Amino acid sequence: MANKIGDPLATPLLLGLGLDEFSMAPTSIPVVKQVIRNLELKKWGEIARAALGLPSTEVVKEYLSQFIV
Repeated sequence: MANKIGDPLATPLLLGLGLDEFSMAPTSIPVVKQVIRNLELKKWGEIARAALGLPSTEVVKEYLSQFIV
């Protein structure tokens, strides 16, 4: 996974892993907030469990991209 600060693609995975505070560039905040608003709380854990079982970084990125609207 890209290690960009405030990368919205990582948001569902990080939320599912229990992260509850984010540090990012101010320009990333609106997009990340939108991602958070579009996902139900109970879905976060499901997303993280599914992503952790995938075979490669590329497959994880592809999987997570469906949650970025």
